[in-house]
Amino acid sequence: MPLVPHWVQYSIHGTCRGHGSSRACLLVSLHRPVPNPIRLFPLARPLTNVCCPAQTMRTFEVYLNKKRLCVAGIDAECVLATIINYVSIKRRRRLGLSVGGLDTSTGKHVRWQNRVLRLGDEVRVRIVERKLADVPSKRSPRDPKAELKSQKRYVRKMAKKLGWRIKEH
Repeated sequence: MPLVPHWVQYSIHGTCRGHGSSRACLLVSLHRPVPNPIRLFPLARPLTNVCCPAQTMRTFEVYLNKKRLCVAGIDAECVLATIINYVSIKRRRRLGLSVGGLDTSTGKHVRWQNRVLRLGDEVRVRIVERKLADVPSKRSPRDPKAELKSQKRYVRKMAKKLGWRIKEH
């Protein structure tokens, strides 16, 4: 049975990005009915302001074999990506679809979809300005230490390939 979003409007204290009012009305998508949605609200990130109806965000509507998988979008400065990849390494072959990005206002990576594709699958992405997007299925904070370690590894690898020597202090 497909999930049907239930829209619940909340009014919370905060500052509206559109006109700076001290009270913002927010719309949250819940993918199942809940008896007391207020208890769920702290776990969900508000999707967009409804007190500023003109405010929209760029979204990706992603379809797989004519079925809508998700509407990906972040109501802030962000990086949004839909990636279809094929990896063939050491007799392992994999087709994949990933829909995610980076919310630069919070520094968190977000993901809506990550699935394996098969031959014959049809993927369609429609780029649309919308007021609402689906809540990401996963959020994970950036790891600056791991990023630095990865960058250093890459620089060492490229220096070796180019015949350069690196002096570390």
